[in-house]
Amino acid sequence: MDPVYVLRFRYLALLAPAVLLFNWPAGAADWSGFYGGVHLGYGAGRDQISEVNGQRRYYADTRGAPVGLQIGWQRQFNQIVAGGEFEGGYLGQSGTVSRGDANGSVASHTRLGAYATLAARLGWAPATDWLIYGRAGLSLAALDAGTVQQCGTAACSLSPSSSSTGDLAKGFVLGGGVEHRFASRWSGRVEYQYLNFRRELAMPDGSSGPAWNHEIDTHLLKLGVNYRF
Repeated sequence: MDPVYVLRFRYLALLAPAVLLFNWPAGAADWSGFYGGVHLGYGAGRDQISEVNGQRRYYADTRGAPVGLQIGWQRQFNQIVAGGEFEGGYLGQSGTVSRGDANGSVASHTRLGAYATLAARLGWAPATDWLIYGRAGLSLAALDAGTVQQCGTAACSLSPSSSSTGDLAKGFVLGGGVEHRFASRWSGRVEYQYLNFRRELAMPDGSSGPAWNHEIDTHLLKLGVNYRF
């Protein structure tokens, strides 16, 4: 064979993976349709507990293992994949903080339980079996939070009080991940999520003592498996 043709063949062989990666025919990797799956992971965050109309502020670090399921729909346009996803499960994030001095003590707890998110997804498919995506949307979580203020000595200047809430915390979710198709209908993914719940007020049970505001940030790293219907 002519050495020139051999050289050209070698160059084509080297370029073939790049061609397949970035310029395959439309429809070669179709992520379109409905899908559903499960996920689990680990989460860590912080609850900023601040006195309403006051200067005191405390921080409770939170930890937990989220678990849940997701269902969504998406459509592929060449290499762009767009859609939406609903996710629900249990966050399992909890933390406590306690501080005291000559004026008394303050103790707070935070627990995030059942949760749900509704988010838009936008992704890019750089190869036939890979999808890189981001997400943004709204979130809800069952928040069990409380702050107890009490005196420790006779000279204590604090008014004993207890404030708590068991309401739903409202917020937003941002995140992104990488998904890999390992079978015709099955795929696995690794995803990071940031959940933010702001200004969820814990009102005092009585008329005395301050109210406390819980502002919660949570970072999640999750593994998931999806099945495309």
